[in-house]
Amino acid sequence: MTRREAPVAELDGFHHVSLTVSDLRRSVEWYRDVLGLVVVTSRDQAGLTKTMLRDPAASMTLILVAHQEADPGEFSEFRPGLDHLSLAVADRAALSAWRDRLDALGVAHSGVASGSTGDLLAFRDPDNIAVELYTRA
Repeated sequence: MTRREAPVAELDGFHHVSLTVSDLRRSVEWYRDVLGLVVVTSRDQAGLTKTMLRDPAASMTLILVAHQEADPGEFSEFRPGLDHLSLAVADRAALSAWRDRLDALGVAHSGVASGSTGDLLAFRDPDNIAVELYTRA
């Protein structure tokens, strides 16, 4: 007997990405100040506090979560889970502008480099979560 599979409905991109952080206020300020994200809402629920942020064009939603009874420890891309957060930018000129912004804010980064399918700029958030900006072109 062969298994009959139901048709798969088309996916429409990511709805949001949630990151567990050790200090919600510090991380919200960092993502706001460094990446220019805007706080949409913040709420407590069932042992955690979460803050939703969006980019000004509302094309991307990032949720930062602080669990009240857990110590997330330091992030490592070498453990199961998130490897890194990659955000798209238009082109290499945009990466250069981001490099200048990170320099002005004192955020250590890789410099603009060639990646597998485009150019990128890598850096880390306050919890050592790997973040990169990657060109679409």
